[in-house]
Amino acid sequence: MLLASTTNASAEPWLAPGDVRLRSDIQLLSDAGVIDVPVTTWPLVWADIAMGVDRLADSSELGRSEAAALLRVRSRLQRERRSNELAFRAHTAVSEDPRRLRTFENSAREKKELQSSVAWMGNRFAVKLQGQIVEDDDGNTDTRNDGTYAGAVVGNTMLSVGWMDRWWGPGWEGSLAYSNNARPVPTIALERRLSTPFKTKWLSWIGAWRAIVSYGKLEHDRVVSDANLLGFRFVTRPFDDFEFAITRTAQWCGDGRPCDADSLWQVIKGKSNLGDEGVSRNDEPGNQLAGFDLRWKSPIYDAPYAFYMQGYAEDELDSRPSEWMILYGLEGWGDLHWADFAYRWHFEATNTAVATRLKNASRWVAQRYNIAYNNSFYPTGYRFRGDAIGHAMDGDGKMFSLGLLLVEPDGDSWDILLRAVEINRNGDPEPAHSISPTPQDIWNAEISRSTDTRFGQFRLRAGYQWRDDDASGDSDTDFDVELQWQFDFGFE
Repeated sequence: MLLASTTNASAEPWLAPGDVRLRSDIQLLSDAGVIDVPVTTWPLVWADIAMGVDRLADSSELGRSEAAALLRVRSRLQRERRSNELAFRAHTAVSEDPRRLRTFENSAREKKELQSSVAWMGNRFAVKLQGQIVEDDDGNTDTRNDGTYAGAVVGNTMLSVGWMDRWWGPGWEGSLAYSNNARPVPTIALERRLSTPFKTKWLSWIGAWRAIVSYGKLEHDRVVSDANLLGFRFVTRPFDDFEFAITRTAQWCGDGRPCDADSLWQVIKGKSNLGDEGVSRNDEPGNQLAGFDLRWKSPIYDAPYAFYMQGYAEDELDSRPSEWMILYGLEGWGDLHWADFAYRWHFEATNTAVATRLKNASRWVAQRYNIAYNNSFYPTGYRFRGDAIGHAMDGDGKMFSLGLLLVEPDGDSWDILLRAVEINRNGDPEPAHSISPTPQDIWNAEISRSTDTRFGQFRLRAGYQWRDDDASGDSDTDFDVELQWQFDFGFE
């Protein structure tokens, strides 16, 4: 009776990371010029997406896949615009062996998950209350409030407080800076609502831009308890086919660490390492990371493909970022006319062992280990509740991945993923590593099916993994089957 008497409604001001099909649709419309705002910083702001979608009056010049994507995005946008109503969501997931190497996709974190939420959005305020009951491998039950937030709009500024997943970067398999790999950090964030360009001629060349400043609190149960996580991201789209962003994050304060205004100013200035402006080992204020990312559609030949990359530095040398992790990617899209599918493929290569320039020297060292996501003053590292805040491999990893997404006109889709991964490549044990304290080689293949019905959205994923542990010499294989169901409903 409940399902029969309700209407789909999921009114929220933000679009959280996790929906691969919807991300592909938005990226397709961005590459077609329909959406002309940055789209590599999640959660996206729905009002920003709506500017381009509403502006297009005639879609006859779009290709078949772009026109179908436009219909799907408009349908979702219509639901998200429902204001002054309560919107409810039920979600459940069951997995035989939850994937440790999470991607942009919202996969199960535990073997059994039951989740429900209620959201309300007005003209200036939005609230979402979300709760989960989960059961882990050992049969232990836990309750969580991940996804809960409150938000307010003042002019063109949005303020949010809560536990929101984030994904900063153009990658599909990972982000070196901020991903949804770890559970969401409780955060206060201030960001632009609409990515409108500057009006002055001196700055209008920057194009559509968005900026985010965030202040998060890490967990109490860590070596340096209650440390803070600061974040800043500036992303711009100076021309239609190019998007560029700079990012900084920093761990600061916490039990036994400097927490005064002077130490915060040192972090903001980037002068927080031993030897910088008199900084000593006892008062080194924070652990900073900084980098950039870009996505460039058809940089060489006018065709439906794009190159993207991300570089993220663990340290600074001579006031410049040093000790770089790197991610490269290539993606393409189009139509399979004989099968009535739209497709998107991507190839992605990531290295989280750092390359660095030696001090007072021009040469680079290609690989240095036990540096990425680690810090001597924050021994738990750039991690939250045991998982890396950045890339799911954690530090000292290498990954090559190949993915294919097939989308039918009604939005149902197939997703295929192949990955070859080297985990924690340094031979010395690293207890803080979130995947394995010793080196492992992993080969992984997955296929999933997502379909929408009147009874909600269903997603079935099957995966195979072969793992070789270099330290023990043992090899094993795992099969995983995961089923998710989600239903949105609301009352006028």
